[in-house]
Amino acid sequence: QLRSIVIQVVLATDMSMHFELLTQFQAKVVDASALCGLTSRQKWEAMDQAQKVLTIQIAMKVSDIGACALPIEQHMEWNSRMQEEFFKQGDRERAHGLPPSFLMDRRKPGVQNGKNQVGFFKFIVLPLMSAWVKVFPECQSMLNQAQANHKHWEFLASADLDAGGEELISLRASDKQ
Repeated sequence: QLRSIVIQVVLATDMSMHFELLTQFQAKVVDASALCGLTSRQKWEAMDQAQKVLTIQIAMKVSDIGACALPIEQHMEWNSRMQEEFFKQGDRERAHGLPPSFLMDRRKPGVQNGKNQVGFFKFIVLPLMSAWVKVFPECQSMLNQAQANHKHWEFLASADLDAGGEELISLRASDKQ
């Protein structure tokens, strides 16, 4: 049974399952009347097996995008690393005669593009973390930081900047003056 749960949890990080899992979590855990008014520990103890597996799946998803809730400097560093990883995958795909996957083509805006990040935060990060915090309110600071990072990406998007561009470096320098 443990093997099955581990497989389910790992597969939950597949973004093609994101909206389905989040919808299930909302319906079966967040909105479960039997869990209302309980502490986080009491909620966990009151959950049935299916709710617990779903909660662990969501915990894995939250941890998978956890860099979105790091302080901005660390978040930007992880974002830069992820973009390079994605571009390397796109390079390998192209070398094998395949078209690069979404966000993995060096010739197109990547994950450090402000507009791409605004959408990712709006549709993936913030709804997921908001649902998580409804069940585990002690994680509110994580959501607060993700919201602050989202605002940072909104600024970059409004200025039509990528996170690593020369324009941003000069803007950061002028902010410090």
